[in-house]
Amino acid sequence: MVLKMKLLLENWREYVKLEEQNLLLEQALLEEGWAADKWAALKTVGKDTLEKLATEWSETKEVAPTLGKIFKGQEVSDAEKQELITQAGDVARVVGLGAVKMIPFVGIPLVAMIIYTMKKMGLRPLPTAWGETDETAT
Repeated sequence: MVLKMKLLLENWREYVKLEEQNLLLEQALLEEGWAADKWAALKTVGKDTLEKLATEWSETKEVAPTLGKIFKGQEVSDAEKQELITQAGDVARVVGLGAVKMIPFVGIPLVAMIIYTMKKMGLRPLPTAWGETDETAT
């Protein structure tokens, strides 16, 4: 029994030593080289996407009173209607592309294909927060 415990402790020490070496290697890769560049690019894209989603969220909150007026049967100007229609389209784009992106294994490439195909057809695949308008869609 004592021999088994001693062997277990030796193996555990080796395992801890290897884990420390792996952590040091990962840290070295992150500090310099391509991993650091890729990580920085990923953080930038993620931050940019979150900012754009926050913009869409705030735009949606801005048109919510217009939707309330419509439900109450109050008069709404043509400009308010157009703004509501544009924002509803943006919400549909975010929800639709987000749902497709969640499909395992094929979600991200499928989203890229949808965006590419819609641009080729002259449609606007991304919400207005992404900087595309109907005039800039190609």
